[in-house]
Amino acid sequence: DRGCASISLEDLRRDLPHGSALISYVVYKRVSVEKVDPARKRIPSYIAFVLRQDSARIRVFDLGEVTPIDDLVTRARASADAEAHSGGLGASRNERAYREAAETLRKRIWDPLRSALGNAKLAIVVPDGMLNLIPFGGLPDGKGYLIEHGPVIHTLSSERDLIPAAGASARKGLLVIGSPTFDVAAIRAPRPGVQPSALLRDTPVSCDAFRKLEFQPLPGTAKEVLGIQSTWQ
Repeated sequence: DRGCASISLEDLRRDLPHGSALISYVVYKRVSVEKVDPARKRIPSYIAFVLRQDSARIRVFDLGEVTPIDDLVTRARASADAEAHSGGLGASRNERAYREAAETLRKRIWDPLRSALGNAKLAIVVPDGMLNLIPFGGLPDGKGYLIEHGPVIHTLSSERDLIPAAGASARKGLLVIGSPTFDVAAIRAPRPGVQPSALLRDTPVSCDAFRKLEFQPLPGTAKEVLGIQSTWQ
């Protein structure tokens, strides 16, 4: 932490990957200056900072109050959750509800920043508040989603994650992980009477039953790892 405290904005910009932009969302309490307010009410609001790797200029965007933005996050997540547990029923309705909420959210938190991103190929996003609960790449954009257009979006929990650890050396290569062994002690076949759907991670489960969940081997991912390795070489 002491080392991070001595890091300057220039250090941070220098450690940004080439062709990237850093987007930091921050929840703050805004005080109105447009009119006299004896009570000096502090209104929770979102603000965004954009720093590009090729410029020392920091762009600042006031995105407005927290409540309407967080409401859009809640609506988008509720519709996505409804689709995940609908069993394929009402898919069109759920997607429409998600797109309506998430597209409005995109217009509030992403569109104002587009001009500041310029030609960045990578957008490094550090969210705050309930924006931590939104997959930015999954925000609707035209007929598709942000993941299909524009820069690659990578999310970090903190800006200091960009700063290399002291003494760290640059490494090259590829780390690919597949065919996980979820239970090293014993690999068991599904128990009689247990439906395969009950073994999926997105199946609703109570806290008491969580420790009884079983994840079966994924041998197909071993083939995927070999395929990725051959392509990389």
